[in-house]
Amino acid sequence: MTSIVFFVIFMLVFLTVLQHVFPLFIYGAGASSGQRTSSQPKRGSCTVAEGGAPPAARMTTATPGALPVSPYTIILPYTPASSSDAELVNDSWWREVLSSSASTFKGMPAGLFWGFLNDSQSMQSWILQNMPNPPTWTNSGVIGGADAQLAAVQSNVTATGNATLAKNSVRAFVLGLSGADVAFLDFMTAGSLSALKTYDETHDPYLALCQTFPGQMAQLFANSFDPTISVDDRARYFGELLAVGSLSAAMAGHDNFDGKFKAALKNVNLLDAWPEVKAYLSDVATKVSSNAAGLTLQAVTKVAANFPSVSWAGGYTAFRIDSMVGVLHGAAEPNGFVEEKLSGLVQAAEGAGDPEAVGDAADGVSYDDGHAIRLYITTQNRGYLYTDVNTMRVMKASFLQGRVPGFQVGQSVILKVSYQEAKATVYHYYTGGDYWYPTVPDGIAKPGDVLTVSVQILTRDDFVNRLPPMDFPNERGLPYGTLTRMTGHSLSGDQLTLYFTQDLPIEMDAQFAITGKLSPILGFGSNKGVYVDMDFSDFFGDELTMRISHDGYDPPSLGLSAGVAFPAVYFLSYDGVRLRISYGGTILTTSTTYPKYGPSVLYRLGNFLPFDLPFKDVSGYSKSYIIDNVATTRILEHQMAYTGSTNDVGRIGAEIAYTVATQKLGLKNVFMDEPNSGGADHYTPGHKEIVEARMLSRTQDKTGPAVDADISEQLNNLVTRLDGDFEHFREQGMSPTAGYAILTYVEDQNTIKTIVLEVLPQ
Repeated sequence: MTSIVFFVIFMLVFLTVLQHVFPLFIYGAGASSGQRTSSQPKRGSCTVAEGGAPPAARMTTATPGALPVSPYTIILPYTPASSSDAELVNDSWWREVLSSSASTFKGMPAGLFWGFLNDSQSMQSWILQNMPNPPTWTNSGVIGGADAQLAAVQSNVTATGNATLAKNSVRAFVLGLSGADVAFLDFMTAGSLSALKTYDETHDPYLALCQTFPGQMAQLFANSFDPTISVDDRARYFGELLAVGSLSAAMAGHDNFDGKFKAALKNVNLLDAWPEVKAYLSDVATKVSSNAAGLTLQAVTKVAANFPSVSWAGGYTAFRIDSMVGVLHGAAEPNGFVEEKLSGLVQAAEGAGDPEAVGDAADGVSYDDGHAIRLYITTQNRGYLYTDVNTMRVMKASFLQGRVPGFQVGQSVILKVSYQEAKATVYHYYTGGDYWYPTVPDGIAKPGDVLTVSVQILTRDDFVNRLPPMDFPNERGLPYGTLTRMTGHSLSGDQLTLYFTQDLPIEMDAQFAITGKLSPILGFGSNKGVYVDMDFSDFFGDELTMRISHDGYDPPSLGLSAGVAFPAVYFLSYDGVRLRISYGGTILTTSTTYPKYGPSVLYRLGNFLPFDLPFKDVSGYSKSYIIDNVATTRILEHQMAYTGSTNDVGRIGAEIAYTVATQKLGLKNVFMDEPNSGGADHYTPGHKEIVEARMLSRTQDKTGPAVDADISEQLNNLVTRLDGDFEHFREQGMSPTAGYAILTYVEDQNTIKTIVLEVLPQ
């Protein structure tokens, strides 16, 4: 029985040979044409697939799907007779050859696809249960069979006593390995996987094909008889050739083993799934042990045999078990622990009531002990448990209940999902259905990938504390800054402070903060993903709501309340008094607030004097005043008043009016609205006093009837607006007592004047 195990070991992992010998005979990356050494031989012929066509498509490993299998034809290069042929009848050279073959055999277990060790009791059990009457030659083991083949080749070659006949004997031995029997080796091993690795590294389909078994034999044959290569290296290449060839002769269908093995797979409903399953077995053996792979095969066999009408049962079970092993291996669980869990799955397979039961149990072990689960990424980047041409299996929401604290089936919740391979976290919304399958961003995975994920409930505080920096470049050419960045935050209870730095064209504080009260819960929107709202107010008590949106992976964003919507914030700037937040879509809007100070700190008002209004066509007022000069305390406001945009000039006029109302008119608790928002510009509580304000910059350095007419028109408009305000607020049940029309205008480069009209309700 040990011999049988040995036999299956080498069949399932035969690419060990390839990975051990292949680097010795393919051109090194650093060798240019014409620069050859004994370890860099020339490129020879290569085995080709049936029809002579190289592989045309990429092949995958350890993901659902079958690997193609094709028969091979070995094509050997013509090597003219040379003095090197005489080594075939040289006993001392043969000793070097046999030593090379022994080293090749010895190096096999270290290969990437080494699957089953000699002491795999689980593999013995599988063979006993599913393959009666194994081939007689297996009593000596596959190494014994290979040694016998090697001895026969040596005897036949040396017995000729003639270098030419000896070489023909070697050629006949290698060519005799062609055909369907050799193709069976690819069926038994992970043959095409090495070709994919070579193609990825070289982008050379020729080299990729040479990497498949037994493609390398043609090159080894050429090197063995190349007189430009040293005699020792030729002995090494020839020994490797005989190792590969003798294993081929021993394994490729000898004693009808290929038919018996396929029949055993067919009897347990695994023949069609074998190309897929064998990749998972190799992966399990590589990560854990041969015994673990054998236990996996036992569990898969029981499921596939118990549900013969379910074509995907074997592949699904193998993939979920391989996924479990990958998670436990990544969590550094001991091999013995993993084998114990696999033994439990074998027992579970005995009485499994449905084809998903063992796979579900493997997922439970994966999450309970490894704290993660692996998902296969399908089209549209959705994470499924498994998919093939016959089925797509999705995670049940009930799997998360009891494993993810706070998760309840049927209750919508926001999940924080960590993707280990990408070292990334994404927030997903569970809508409350029976199933859950995340849609993974393109930057994390693509269809065909397998990802290891862990799931938690996302809390508000965790959402906030994981916010990365946010950049707000001034792409629309707004004034007062080129770039603003949210650099950090602090959270204390429900109070959140966002910290910003900014690049300003004027010498002012480059840092500012916005502080507000957080909503107690998170929200979810179809466009921006997860969000939390923060309410904040300014010096006037004006309240705004900032919406912070983030999916955990892509850059976060801010939105500002505008009715029921939250248009995106494009830019923020702070000049020490005003905080400007620009937001919206194609039509950009700016909200200006005063976080710390009222605007009166920006202006120095001159004398406030009774004024006999010289504009006779202005009516409807009871008193008139003038401020003979208004000075700005900073250069910024002077520039805004004289050279700023229409919005800038309107802003300065509203701020001067507020300063007049509080400092000259003695009004208390004056509110200030956005100048462009409509309605009264300023008012006291209950709208007892109302202010309408305006500013003219077009009057600078102008005199005469046209300027007088312009000022008169603006004053009449303000009085008319106040009369409308009185009527409106009386209809709202309020009792306005006075109104003030405040018009500021630029006289010259050094003088700004303000006219104030008192207007009483009629």
